[in-house]
Amino acid sequence: MQEPNDLVGLSRRMDSCGIQRLPAELIYTIFLKNTELDDREHNRLVTARHSSPVCRLWRAILLSTPSFWGQLFDLAYVDRTTDSWRQEILSRTGDAPLWVTGRIVQSALPFLQFIMENKWDRVRFVDLETLEELPNQTWSFMGKEAPSLEWFRIQDFSMQQEHIQVLPALFNGVAPRLRAFWPPSWFEFNMTTPCLSNVRDLTFFPGHTVPVIFSLLKSMPRITRLRIEGNRYVSIRPFHHTDLSKIDLPLLESLQIRGRHCLTVLSILEHIKPSSPCSLHVGFIKGLHSYDKSSENAGPPPSTIYDAVLKWHLPYTNKHPPTCVAVEAHQWYSDLVTQVNIWDFDVDFPTAEARWGVEIILDTYGRPFVRALAPSFIAVKSLHLRGVHRVQCDLHSLYSAFPSVTELTIHEGVFEAEAFYTRAGDGEAVLFLLLHTVAVGGDYDGNLQSVANFLEYRIRIGFPPSILDISAVYKVYDDPEVVDRLGQMKGLTIIWPTRRGQEDPRKS
Repeated sequence: MQEPNDLVGLSRRMDSCGIQRLPAELIYTIFLKNTELDDREHNRLVTARHSSPVCRLWRAILLSTPSFWGQLFDLAYVDRTTDSWRQEILSRTGDAPLWVTGRIVQSALPFLQFIMENKWDRVRFVDLETLEELPNQTWSFMGKEAPSLEWFRIQDFSMQQEHIQVLPALFNGVAPRLRAFWPPSWFEFNMTTPCLSNVRDLTFFPGHTVPVIFSLLKSMPRITRLRIEGNRYVSIRPFHHTDLSKIDLPLLESLQIRGRHCLTVLSILEHIKPSSPCSLHVGFIKGLHSYDKSSENAGPPPSTIYDAVLKWHLPYTNKHPPTCVAVEAHQWYSDLVTQVNIWDFDVDFPTAEARWGVEIILDTYGRPFVRALAPSFIAVKSLHLRGVHRVQCDLHSLYSAFPSVTELTIHEGVFEAEAFYTRAGDGEAVLFLLLHTVAVGGDYDGNLQSVANFLEYRIRIGFPPSILDISAVYKVYDDPEVVDRLGQMKGLTIIWPTRRGQEDPRKS
């Protein structure tokens, strides 16, 4: 069977017309793009199957490239096919590397076990998830040598964490190509196994203590992405480790810490020396809101944690000034009425993963931290707000840290226009002097009356936005009063919804 570099001249032997005049290598690249692993809803196998019978050239290209079919083993889709078609797909892979992905369900277990028992030495990429507890023998392949494995992630959303499974030796100590490792949290194995020495992308889970984490990181100088997960629902006794040896991770580009106590976060940030700069993403921090300096075991104040975050944050934002930032207040922390989360995004929120992020309690410790962060926000043009109505304290000082915002996007929650008004006599400056676009996201569940209030306020004070984008809002025309208010704002360009069922009834 041929691979892409063997396809030279293949298209010349076919009828040369239309798309067939493209080089076979380019057509193959298009096939790969159309069937890439993008989201769970995309049935990549159906896309490939529909491409094959289009013409002789397309079929010849697809059948001559085993690696193409080797990337299509998504359990959710393979499970819905017949056994004969599954065997056909497997035969088309030849000896090519295999990608095994998707959600594990009981009916797919036999085929998964067949692949992992008989083809495990060819498996390069594993990305599986499960919502139910599965038999222990399902994971027996994790004890076998993995000569081809490069990427491994298993996400378990069942409650299987209560049943810890011990592995005598992860991959039998052999996984020379392994670069990314995200194991299920309910596995225990020897963390000093040599098969992790070349890993670049690693995730630790709540059961991994700081000393265990550091003992492994000492033998992982090549790591570039590190995630340390906790559990925001389960309290673990905090401890500030001051006796750890500092670790130099010269290639570390990204550190994410979620659901850990603030003392644990402090221990990690104080003892890891990263590359410069390294992005830091800290969320669901425990203990910040409950600090009591009068307590006998109070420990370091929150300002110590914020100072440690700044030492990571400032070098990164000096080199990569954020231009798109989201300010959020999470609903599962509804009792913390002064907490916000600030995330920086490469592209528009909320589709992309945050490059860096931090959680802040807007109290006597958090407000000075916001002021220290403010210089790094000078280049922010796009500001996204989600659920900030839950924060029951004045956010004017927080918003004033974004003086260059030109586009304001409102997401899930209620939009309180009054929070953006300048109060007479308080010496407050007008927010967002450069604002020209207000957008409302499709996840917004408030009414547009408050948005109209905000726009009318901006007109009154002489800083009117130029554009209102409500194209993603559902049922805009259910409120004719607000539609008329918006339509009467002179100089405002409105981008209305265009989806079926949302047409302006005034035009009918």
